[in-house]
Amino acid sequence: MNVSRGLLQPTKSKALLGFSFRAVKWVPHPKRADTGGEDAFMSHLDAQGVFDGVSWWRNHVGVNSGLYSAALARSLHEVIEEVAAPATMSSLDLLQRAYDRSLAKGIPGTSTALVMTLQCSGGGACTSDGGETTEFSNDVLDICNVGDCRAMIIRDGDVVFVSGEQMHSFDYPFQLGESSTDVPSCAQQYHVKVRPGDLLLLGSDGVFDNLFAQKIAELSWACVGPAWAKFVLARGAVCGGGPAAGSHVSPADDVMKALTIALDEVMQAVRTTACDRGCETPYSNKAIEAGIYFRGGRLDDITLLGSVIDERVDSGGALLSSEGASLLPSPRRD
Repeated sequence: MNVSRGLLQPTKSKALLGFSFRAVKWVPHPKRADTGGEDAFMSHLDAQGVFDGVSWWRNHVGVNSGLYSAALARSLHEVIEEVAAPATMSSLDLLQRAYDRSLAKGIPGTSTALVMTLQCSGGGACTSDGGETTEFSNDVLDICNVGDCRAMIIRDGDVVFVSGEQMHSFDYPFQLGESSTDVPSCAQQYHVKVRPGDLLLLGSDGVFDNLFAQKIAELSWACVGPAWAKFVLARGAVCGGGPAAGSHVSPADDVMKALTIALDEVMQAVRTTACDRGCETPYSNKAIEAGIYFRGGRLDDITLLGSVIDERVDSGGALLSSEGASLLPSPRRD
């Protein structure tokens, strides 16, 4: 990948950020592997989303709620593809539209949901000539959460933000679906400043029930941090007319490779911990707080989306992980 493209053009107005480097990993619960599990996801330059079908439906009614979580993910992707400027819509607006569309499909089941987008500091539509004083006009991560999926931001190896869970009670998360009284307007909402190089991780509870945030940060940043530093140096060399200008180098490819390896490392640690019956985990701590003696990890579907924030550029000079806007043209489950 030639990193010199698009880097020498002067910018007269503010630039836009995007989920520029993106990767996804998922592993279904061993007992649900035949149907692909109950998690679903959507990864796009303009939005990220993860959805966890509630297993109560399978255990008590015989319904695969993974079909409903997939419907939510698919509906979110459809909305983004149909809207002329999806970046101008808040995460709550996108989730509401996806929710309305999924209900119209009449699929039984319920699902948790977490959607995030990048928005202007002052709210409203984001354009490259916004009135904010920051370098980028859309430097606020807008997170909308219904249930117990989690999002975290890692900056220079430090955990700077972790979203909370939204629970009715222990093991009973807020959830969306035709049989639930919870609706998108019930969602927790967060607005957090971000900058290029921030590593965003978005996962189902199968990830965050088994690993503490600090451990996730250590595993992932050990891979992404050095690759990002190399990428920044290469970009500086290009802008300064150094040896990298005009040459075929791969720092951007290295960031993508590092991000993929980082997710693999986290997922392996999650799977190992989930089978450990003697360790301390976030889930065991929550169980004890609820008056239930529990030790060890928890087997579940595990889905993890990773992205590195960077300046969004025109298609002629894209330094992205894919040719088009979507890393995944559609959610993984049809």
